[in-house]
Amino acid sequence: MFGQAIKIIFANFVDLIFPKEETIRKLEQMELGEICSELVPAGNISPYFKAVFSYKHPIARTAIWEIKYKANKKILDKFSILLYEMMIEEISDILLFNGGQKLTLIPIPSTKNSQKEKGFNQSQLIVKKIYELDGGKNFDIDLNILEKIKETPHQVKVKNRFERLKNLIGSFAVINPEKVRGKNFIVIDDVITTGATMTEASRALKVSGAKNVYGFSIAH
Repeated sequence: MFGQAIKIIFANFVDLIFPKEETIRKLEQMELGEICSELVPAGNISPYFKAVFSYKHPIARTAIWEIKYKANKKILDKFSILLYEMMIEEISDILLFNGGQKLTLIPIPSTKNSQKEKGFNQSQLIVKKIYELDGGKNFDIDLNILEKIKETPHQVKVKNRFERLKNLIGSFAVINPEKVRGKNFIVIDDVITTGATMTEASRALKVSGAKNVYGFSIAH
């Protein structure tokens, strides 16, 4: 956490010396309604995986870049709010038929090396913000369910979906299977590209006894 704070402070210091590009400044100043009006909704991914915005839109790509590599709090908070609002709409029936049992939020994990290098895991930051917004009404949170045990190439560099799936096989492991059995989970990521990462994370959870696994992201 201390390393993350230092990196964010340093990033803010750099921003003072090197002014941000216009798109980033615009994003930081936009109201939620403006973001929804300007960006394009994501297309259908699958019955279990959903996203808010299309990653093809240049502003969406800029937002994801700022979240993924700079942990830009202003942008992350805004897009987490919009993701949370969509999730509440999407899971209303799930909660109803689940007897009121809360769903557990978990982030797509980074490898230890990746997290050490960046100082943060953007998916974890999004999960924490969503849980804060929810106030424990609909969701529980657990940051120690999944771990990434295998380094894989950046998925955006692998164009073929089959190759992405092959790269990711065996890359996730459940730390505490006893905390998974019979429960429903929502896995959060900043962006779903082909769905290969979510598919493998879901597989790892279901092998350990998860009842249902849903995946949500800011962009697709």
